[in-house]
Amino acid sequence: LARRGFAFAALAALAALALVSACSDDNHDDGGGAAVDLSGTYTIVKFEQGVGATFVEVPGTEGTLELTSTNYTALIIVPGLGTIEDAGTYTANGTSTSGTFSQTSTEGLPQATGTFTRNSATGELVLSTVVSGVNQRVTVVEAI
Repeated sequence: LARRGFAFAALAALAALALVSACSDDNHDDGGGAAVDLSGTYTIVKFEQGVGATFVEVPGTEGTLELTSTNYTALIIVPGLGTIEDAGTYTANGTSTSGTFSQTSTEGLPQATGTFTRNSATGELVLSTVVSGVNQRVTVVEAI
């Protein structure tokens, strides 16, 4: 039963993280710096959950994240647990390499807030968030 609870939390967290990824691509300035544009199609390559600074990877997680200037869509697959499809709106502010974001799901999933870092040379985007009290980190790579 505890494993099932963790699995459900992982799924919800994944969806929220994907949402958060979308948050990183908005054209609104909420006072956290200049708006950052991260529009693109991304592939999830790593998902982690944790407490404090300790994270554990959720193996086999895969999916996609599509970002426009104000919206996102996400498809997340966790082996043995299922598939989550989500969509919503977001805001992101900072520099081209790091900043803050927040997102709101139109599918009823929890709001996520956090930070992002981006390496434009590799296309890697890392989103670190807190969703419903759980620390999460997702790494996505932009499809070429």
